[in-house]
Parts: sequence; C-alpha cells; structure tokens
Amino acid sequence: MNNDNILDLTIDFFLKDGETKVVHEDANKTVVWTRQGNHVVEDVYHRNFQSLLEQNAEEAKAFSATGKLGTNVKVASIPASIYYAWEQEGITEDDVEMARRLNDPDYKKFRVNGLRL
Repeated sequence: MNNDNILDLTIDFFLKDGETKVVHEDANKTVVWTRQGNHVVEDVYHRNFQSLLEQNAEEAKAFSATGKLGTNVKVASIPASIYYAWEQEGITEDDVEMARRLNDPDYKKFRVNGLRL
C-alpha cells in the first residue's frame, strides 16, 4: 500500500464523497465540511453578525503582510445574506467591482487583512 492509498483511506474513512459533517459547533458558529471528490469545502455559519465581525478583526490582527503570501490569500469573510445580495446584483461575477466593494471603507469590517485589492 502506498502513501496515496493511506491518504485516500483516511479521507474516505472520515468523510465520504458528497457527504457533509458538522466539525465544530459553539454558541457563535457552526463549521461544516463537505467533501467534493478529493477536496473538502469548509463553510462557517455564524449565529450572529457580530461574531463574524469579531472573527474578521482577530484574523486581521494576526495577519502578517511581511510574511510569505501564497497564491491564495484570504481577504474577507462576507455574511452569506450580503454575498447573495451582491450575487443578485452581479457584483460577485465582476472582479473589478468586487475589489472596489471590498476596498470600500464601508465594508472594511469584512476584511481580514490590510492588503489592497
């Protein structure tokens, strides 16, 4: 048995393809993992808006712009209701408008770092 098979067995043992599991739940949020093939998608559902803003502030405080940045850098956490409203307006499909929106001071509490998009 090679290492690839061990990894596949480990993932498959915990989460079957297409399956969704709650992996963390507390008074402020629920974290859910969904397996899609060899990828696991993490969704975080906040019970209240304030807990999301507090988590964003903590992430922004911990972010180091002087450290090595990979190709994927988290820039924001947007409440689902606001994201879906932006999606209906077509903003989520327009990279320029999405960057403009996220750089706007009115939405700065959604940001998790000080980088400019």
